Amino acid sequence: MNRAFVQESLTSFAGNSKVGIYTDLGHEAIMATRILLVDDDPNIISLLRRGLAYEGFEVYTAMDGESGLVAVEKCLPHIVLVDITMPGLDGFELCRRLQFHDNIAIIMLTARDAVANKVNALNLGDDDYVPKPFAFDELVARIRAVLQ
Repeated sequence: MNRAFVQESLTSFAGNSKVGIYTDLGHEAIMATRILLVDDDPNIISLLRRGLAYEGFEVYTAMDGESGLVAVEKCLPHIVLVDITMPGLDGFELCRRLQFHDNIAIIMLTARDAVANKVNALNLGDDDYVPKPFAFDELVARIRAVLQ
């Protein structure tokens, strides 16, 4: 991946969550993996959007569960990163509703570290559970592992 292009794209597309990605071989366009990040913390959204875009993902965001459901229909993500504690529709209910969509992987990304929460999320069909705080490199590795 041409990191210079990605960095330039991050600057050029500030405010737009889509980032163009090109290969090093002839600069042919490739389709990026679409990630939907659903979290009510604007700081988490901002940091993860930039970092994941830099890693080559096409990142979309929603600030609550209801907006997340709408975003799923619009951006057709390959994977959804979901916080549990959000106003209105919480992460568990969002995951229940996402079970009706084929081929969407789900990673719960939350400050709740209790075993009962992890078991509940995994029983709902989530593919992984990452407690906050987390190392960004570990999150990227988990995303790639779930997508394989």
